[in-house]
Amino acid sequence: MSRIFVVVVLVCATGASLCGAEPVRKAFGIEQRELWTTGNIHGSPEPPDPYRSEDAFPRLKFMEPLSAALVPGQNQFAVATRPGRIHTFEIRPDVDRTNMLIELKRMVYGIAFHPRFAENGYFFVTTIDNKPDTATGNRLLRFRVRDPQQLVADPASEELILAWPSGGHDGGCIRFGPDGYLYLSTGDASGIADELKTGQKIDDLPGSILRIDVDHPSDGRLYSIPADNPFAGRADARGEIWSFGHRQVWKFSFDKPSGRLWAGDVGQDLWEMVYLIRRGGNYGWSVQEGAHPFRPERPRGPGDFEKPVVEHPHSDFRSITGGYVYRSDRLPELKGAYIYGDYDTGRVWMLRFEGGADAASGKVVEHRELATTQVRLVEFAQDNAGEVYLVASAGCRAAANGDGRISAQAERDGAVCLDEGSHSGQGVDSVFRERAAVVGWSGEGAVFGAAGRFTDRAGRGRLSAWANLSGSRLAVSGRHGAGEDFFSADARGRCSEPEAAGNADPAASQNAGQ
Repeated sequence: MSRIFVVVVLVCATGASLCGAEPVRKAFGIEQRELWTTGNIHGSPEPPDPYRSEDAFPRLKFMEPLSAALVPGQNQFAVATRPGRIHTFEIRPDVDRTNMLIELKRMVYGIAFHPRFAENGYFFVTTIDNKPDTATGNRLLRFRVRDPQQLVADPASEELILAWPSGGHDGGCIRFGPDGYLYLSTGDASGIADELKTGQKIDDLPGSILRIDVDHPSDGRLYSIPADNPFAGRADARGEIWSFGHRQVWKFSFDKPSGRLWAGDVGQDLWEMVYLIRRGGNYGWSVQEGAHPFRPERPRGPGDFEKPVVEHPHSDFRSITGGYVYRSDRLPELKGAYIYGDYDTGRVWMLRFEGGADAASGKVVEHRELATTQVRLVEFAQDNAGEVYLVASAGCRAAANGDGRISAQAERDGAVCLDEGSHSGQGVDSVFRERAAVVGWSGEGAVFGAAGRFTDRAGRGRLSAWANLSGSRLAVSGRHGAGEDFFSADARGRCSEPEAAGNADPAASQNAGQ
C-alpha cells in the first residue's frame, strides 16, 4: 500500500489536472518568462581542450600493449603486449607492418634495451609468471638478439637477473639511466593499504625503485650493486634500493638535459602523485599518501618524507601514468614540460618545473590540462627527436582490424551505442564509457581500441599516441550518461565475466597493475 500511495502523490504533484483539480494560481508570479538581456556572463563555462589526439600509426594494431621502448641507434619502437609478444616497427606514420622480436607467453610489464644494444644485442623485460610464486613471481630477464639489425631474439638466451614478490602492485617499469645503470620499479607487492607493511622497509625490495649494474656480475648474481647506491654495504638494507616509500610507481623516465628522474606514483584512497626521485629518498608510503596522512601510526623508515611535485585528487585522476619531458621542436610551447596522464580518465596534463632536482629545491611555474582523451593511458614513449607518444590499451575508436569484425564510435556525452548484429554479422558491437573509459567488443569476444596523437587546434604538430586492444572478453568498466553501471573488468591485466547490468562497480575495476 505504501508503494501505491507514493505513486499517487507523485502523479498529482506533477499534474494536478489528472486528479480532477485545477492548479491553484498564486497572487504573484511570472506568467511569461522574459529574456535576460543585461547579464554580464561571457563565453562558455568550459573552454575546449588546447590539444586533441590523432592516430600516429593508423595501420598498426596491438593486443593490449603495456610498455614501449626506443631501440637505441635505430628509428624503431618496441612494443610489449600483455600476452608476451614484443613487436618492433619503424617510427613513421605510414608504417604498416611489425617485426616479432620475441614471444614469451608471459605477461610483460616493461621493456628496455641496453645502451650498447648495437654492440651486445641485450634487451631486458619484466614479466609476471602465468602461475606466479608470490615470493618470486615478478622477474627481470635478459635476452639477446642474434643480429641487432635483424631484431629477432633467441628465446634460449633468457637469463634471470632479479626476482621480487608479486601480489597486485608489481611495478615493472625499467629504464637505463644516463649513468648506464638499470633502474627498476617494484610496487609494494600487495593489493590494498600496504598489507605487507613493506613501504617503509629498506631490508626488502618491494615498494622501491632499484638501481643495479647489469654489466658487472658479482657475488653469484648477474648484476652488481653500484658503490654509490644509498644503502650499499649495509647489512640491514638491500643495496639495490635507490628510493623507497612507493606504493606503485607506474612508469618513470629520465630527462637527459636536466638529469631529473620523474615518476608517477599511483595512490590509493584520495591522491595521485608526481615525484622527482632522488638518491635515498623516502616517499612516505604507507605512513602517508602523497603529502597526506594515511597510516600515521606505522613505523617510519630513514629520512624525511619527500613531497610530491604535484598531486591530483581522485576527482581528477584515479590511476596516474608517468610520462616524459617533451623535447621535440614540433610543439615549441611544450618544450621542456613534463607530460603525463591518467589511466582511468584519459586526461593528459603538463607541468613546468624550475629549480633543483627535487620538489623542495624548485617550484612548479606552469601546470595545466592539455587534453581529455578517450583512451586508457598505460604508458608513454619518446622517440629520438624528443616527441612524446601515448600508449593506450583501449580507446574511443575501434577501427576494423582487416577482417571487419568491429568498427564503433563512442559518443563524448557518454551514451551507450548498441549495434545489433555487428558490422560482420558476428554478434553485438557495444561502446560505453565512464568519462574516458571506452571499449568495444564483438560476439566472438574480441576487444578493440584505438588512440591517436595530439595536435593543437590549428592542426600544428603532435603529441603522438597509438593503441589497439584485442583478445580478452572484457576490458574496462563503464556507465552510460544516465549513470547505469554495465561491466567490471580489468583493462591492463586479468579480465572477468560480465556482471548483471546495474550491479557492476566501476570503482572496483582497478587494473591488476595498479
